Amino acid sequence: MSTLLDSEAGPSRPRPRKPSAPHPASSNSSEDTKNKRKLPPPLPAKPTKSSHPSTIQNKNGKHHTNTIPLKPLQGISKIRSESTKDGFGREVIFVTRKTGLGMLLGRCRSLVVDEGYTSLTFHAIGAAIPQSLLLLHALLDLLPYPVGDKGMWYEIKTGSVECIDEISKSISKSTSDQNDNGKGKGDNEGDVQLVQAEEEDEDEELEWLNDVGAVEEDKPERKSRIKSTIQIDLHISSKPSKKRKTNQVETEDQNNQDKLNSTNTSMDNNSSKKTKQRNRPSKKKREQLASKRMNAKNEEQALNNEEEMMNLENNQVIELDESEEEIEEIEMR
Repeated sequence: MSTLLDSEAGPSRPRPRKPSAPHPASSNSSEDTKNKRKLPPPLPAKPTKSSHPSTIQNKNGKHHTNTIPLKPLQGISKIRSESTKDGFGREVIFVTRKTGLGMLLGRCRSLVVDEGYTSLTFHAIGAAIPQSLLLLHALLDLLPYPVGDKGMWYEIKTGSVECIDEISKSISKSTSDQNDNGKGKGDNEGDVQLVQAEEEDEDEELEWLNDVGAVEEDKPERKSRIKSTIQIDLHISSKPSKKRKTNQVETEDQNNQDKLNSTNTSMDNNSSKKTKQRNRPSKKKREQLASKRMNAKNEEQALNNEEEMMNLENNQVIELDESEEEIEEIEMR
């Protein structure tokens, strides 16, 4: 009995499981992601002003502080490795999932505390939005300034942007063919084998065409996706009072209303002029016009009569002169 117990005793070894085949959908999706090429999304609008103290100008138009050129030491580069995009200042930070939170915190702290920037802007797209929000709240705890209207305050703007992915056609066709072949094997294995044999024969016949057109490449398909964006403006300065904002808004509204009123009055005047003008003049005006016309006609007739009288007198004088000349000629004879 002891031998039986010893043989039965001991740790139980489970049977090794068969490796499960990967799901076809997961393999296809992984291949698609490998062959996908993401184009860079469009950049946001470039800032018009910088918050660096060197850009602040006095009343005379001169800079508040003179910029001193950096003197690079041996083995140290004067350009930071975390440089931003072209056309954007150093206070504009593009947050991604790959950049670490500690690196971003150190950079923002050095910009504000060491270099004197009074505002920072963060841009993020899609899955990097939580990273930008974490960065914002971590900076509110890290920076040595109070949170509020007279210290640190922030503005958040959300939007959307269209991103484009390029997918090659040859890879998409091969994946679709593999899916079709996988479905056919389960249904009719004999038919699939015949089809494969025919395809192999055709491939052997067309082997000499493999190198033809090898340089040409199919144009990839483009698929657009809309992703959400966020812009966070962190200000380290006193917040403008609401009275100023309301006054500015009121003045703008008044100017707009004045413009509208002026346009409306001009339109009303034009319309009133058009409506006041009568198609037929009044009786007095008609009589005045008729009298003017009669006077003009009488003057023309008088002028014509004077011209006729002058012509008659001239004719009589000419006839008298001719008769006198004839008498003189007769006397001379």
